[in-house]
Amino acid sequence: GVFDPSGAMGLNYNGVEYVNIDVRASWGVLSVGGVDSFQTSFGANDLGSTTAGTLFGGTTTVVSSFGGISMTETVRAVTPNTLSFAWTFTNTGDSAVRDVKWSFGFDPDQAGSGKNSTINTILGTGTAASVQAIDNYGMGRSVILRNTTGAGPVSIAGFIDDVFHGCCGPVTAAEVFAGAGAQGVGAERTGDYSINLGWNLGTLAANGVAGDTVTIGAHLVFAVPEPETYAMFLAGLGLMGAVVRRRTRA
Repeated sequence: GVFDPSGAMGLNYNGVEYVNIDVRASWGVLSVGGVDSFQTSFGANDLGSTTAGTLFGGTTTVVSSFGGISMTETVRAVTPNTLSFAWTFTNTGDSAVRDVKWSFGFDPDQAGSGKNSTINTILGTGTAASVQAIDNYGMGRSVILRNTTGAGPVSIAGFIDDVFHGCCGPVTAAEVFAGAGAQGVGAERTGDYSINLGWNLGTLAANGVAGDTVTIGAHLVFAVPEPETYAMFLAGLGLMGAVVRRRTRA
């Protein structure tokens, strides 16, 4: 498959759209000293053509800054079904910057207009933080948002937002960490909810001093059944229905 950001805000993998359905929502939120800067939300979609307009092997880079912190975001397709995100944060000032956090998330609709419910599950925590969204309509589609960062951040968490904004409001890192405590491995929330990761980057030292830069990353891993696989799945359901009907008549 290939990634094809169709339209101004789409993310389309193997013919299935994951963002450009009904309410279009994805975000990255940089927080410095408790103040949030919504780097991307709705009108400037992190998963849209401005940042993910690449085929397999391509790379797109975006640079922004807030609160004395410069951020570089690089997006590339590393396998036919995996998008890799890397974010580098650098303190550009002459003094340390404390309480730096970053969150990344989106509304993972994937079954078409009006079919916005997904089965969302926490697969891992800490450096293994990972959240999965599976369509709730038996179509076999899914996406996993997982951390790829090892040492560096103070803490990392995954979060399904059934608490603060539901499907469509940008989730800050503070909200990720506040909600993640009630969502351990295996926690499941089914509905129209966003999936998110949050990183607490701690303190970045003054520019030019060791510790003034930190790099974190995440993968989006997609699964879409091939048409013949889905057809076999539907045929299997039909066969099971026929067996049930015969047993009922018997």
